[in-house]
Amino acid sequence: MTPIPLHLQERLGSFVAEEVISSIRHSVVNDLTALAALCYRLKIEHIIQMTDETAARAAQDLLDNIQAYVKMASRRLEITFLPAMPPTPRPVDVRAALGALVERMPPPAGIVVEGPEGGSPVLRMDEDELALALACLLTNAYDALGQGGHVRLRCAEGPAETIRIDVEHDGAPLGSKARARVFEPFFSTKPGRLGLGLNIARRIAGRWGGTVDIQAGPSRGVVSTLSLPQSPQRSSEF
Repeated sequence: MTPIPLHLQERLGSFVAEEVISSIRHSVVNDLTALAALCYRLKIEHIIQMTDETAARAAQDLLDNIQAYVKMASRRLEITFLPAMPPTPRPVDVRAALGALVERMPPPAGIVVEGPEGGSPVLRMDEDELALALACLLTNAYDALGQGGHVRLRCAEGPAETIRIDVEHDGAPLGSKARARVFEPFFSTKPGRLGLGLNIARRIAGRWGGTVDIQAGPSRGVVSTLSLPQSPQRSSEF
């Protein structure tokens, strides 16, 4: 596996930590929601049928307190782990950024990288976040090829004032089941992989109003396409 360039490691670590925290938060909130539902069910099915009014009142107070705690804890979890805002956007020469990235993370032996082909479009975003998203797509291509093959890089202006960046490899194609899950956190078809690369690439794209798409190659392999607006359109999630 080709390592992510050193200057991007800290940014990568932040995205990995954010995803781990988000997964933990989701699990805990689900458990708290299940606990609140259980409290409601106990009140409906059991407490209202109790003949001892003192015991019924005490049980009611206990369950009300648990539900209040669950509501407060869920709100605090949502507020505490909000994702960080993207950095300030700056003009980035996409072709130059691709070339610099390939120099910093050359492919494993036997893999040939062609390009970047196309023009030299400019977009406004954080250069390191663009490089990290592309590094994740390149790493995914290198892993898919294994011992040899070709990776083709292309960049061009797309419709509606967007920039399209393609990372295409001619290795084995993804099956339909794997393709449906490639953006899931911690899903990987490669043993020993964390399974966050494509997820991080898509999250970075989303932070800047863009998308990542995975399609079958023209003859074989896979084309990963990063599409970004030339001017940032930050997602309402951030």
